[in-house]
Amino acid sequence: MRGSSKILMVLVVVMILAAPFARADDGLGLPTDKTSGATYELVRFDGVVYRITADVECELFFFRIDNEHHLLSIKPVEEGPTPLCVVVVQWGMFAPVALGLGAGDTNDWILGTETGYAEK
Repeated sequence: MRGSSKILMVLVVVMILAAPFARADDGLGLPTDKTSGATYELVRFDGVVYRITADVECELFFFRIDNEHHLLSIKPVEEGPTPLCVVVVQWGMFAPVALGLGAGDTNDWILGTETGYAEK
């Protein structure tokens, strides 16, 4: 038993020393990869941090509706017809929500900050 407790102690020490070098790539992290042509931005509004990824450069406008809802208005910076693209918004521990920008359509969504949904 004495030998096994020493081996166990060595194993614990090795695990503690190796912990800073460990890296989790399980896909549960936040979407922080920048693909070519995509923009990534962190926005803090009314106590909520939003992580936003877009295919084209956009202007974002946030408005407070009530304690649980925000209105997000997205306007592409480029003039002319809006290219079809997707804007991905993620906040808190909720899954990312893909918002499609429509050509000639209003690009406004109501975000449920307590429930993680978005509706047009």
